[in-house]
Amino acid sequence: MNTENLIITPEVTAAEAKMRLDKYLALKLPELSRSRIQKLIEIGMVECEDVIIADNAMKVHISRSEERVSR
Repeated sequence: MNTENLIITPEVTAAEAKMRLDKYLALKLPELSRSRIQKLIEIGMVECEDVIIADNAMKVHISRSEERVSR
């Protein structure tokens, strides 16, 4: 799998809100280990709304129909 070009647009459920970003992505991408996802985040390979996310501990939130993260 070429994770460099992987684009997902999942909807955040109420149960997933405020979940750590790395844990959330591991749930949505079961083919990738959580440690692999953490490394991808650390090296700047994860974006949300055209902003590079570099913090594994960021939380996902529900914001209307779009995915958001907070610091």
